[in-house]
Amino acid sequence: MGRAHSSLRSPARILSALLALAPLWACGAPGRAAGPLRAHVAGVEGARELGLAPGDVAEVVARELSASPLLEVSPGAGVAARVRLARGPGDTLRLQVSLPAPEEPGLRPAGEGLSATVEIAAEEGPIDPAADLPLAARRAAAVLETRLLLARGRREDVGRVLMADDPGILALALEWVLEHDPRAWAPDCLALVRHRDPTVAGLAIAVVGRGGDPNLAEALIDAAAGGDPGTTRQLYEALGHLGGPRALSFLRMAARNEDDPQLTRAAQEALDRAERAPLAEVALPGTRGKIRRGHR
Repeated sequence: MGRAHSSLRSPARILSALLALAPLWACGAPGRAAGPLRAHVAGVEGARELGLAPGDVAEVVARELSASPLLEVSPGAGVAARVRLARGPGDTLRLQVSLPAPEEPGLRPAGEGLSATVEIAAEEGPIDPAADLPLAARRAAAVLETRLLLARGRREDVGRVLMADDPGILALALEWVLEHDPRAWAPDCLALVRHRDPTVAGLAIAVVGRGGDPNLAEALIDAAAGGDPGTTRQLYEALGHLGGPRALSFLRMAARNEDDPQLTRAAQEALDRAERAPLAEVALPGTRGKIRRGHR
């Protein structure tokens, strides 16, 4: 990868990720129906402390962001982007790019801006802000692309993000799905339950659980059972939200047979939740209608 690597900061956690250097959406350019987001770099903070000229930083950031098919950055155009540079812990270069809320109808969530925070760490020797800034800006562009596509919420775009190879991008997408529409995307996220990245796998389990379809319990158990304690705890919690006969029977077995006291407690708490669930309409496999069940 060269002399540096990066990580992405989400609102809740650091997501370790190496984003592809090519524009994420170069193939097919999803989201073009709404047009690229137009912006200009209106301010740069922290450049001089790192020995860089603010104007040079603005030029590099604008160039790398404009390489995206979804971002168009030029002087005086569109919304004002704010750039902040700093040294992070362990001699890292931290770049934050923030954009105000685009004036587009139907954005989810409405009225919120877009932001990306990227940290670049040298593999050998000290960080070189001038040399590593383009890489950081490229990473930031990929995050902003992803956040813009998710905010626009077109189903084909969200689906394409969920097929990304990069764990950081997948985690951003799953967090969005979990907050906005887990029911619609739960079946699509089942395949990600087995993902090699534990953050992605855990978020996928949560999405399936919050999706509320008890018919997915068997597939979720097959995909997630037998994992490490963290995955097992997440599985129990998801089954507690799903409810249904399969989830209930699995949780009862787990509550009786777990060797780890913490996992026993997690299984019992999930079982209690599932048994307290109000009546809900649940579609059964192979039926067109719905019947009333004492779970959801």
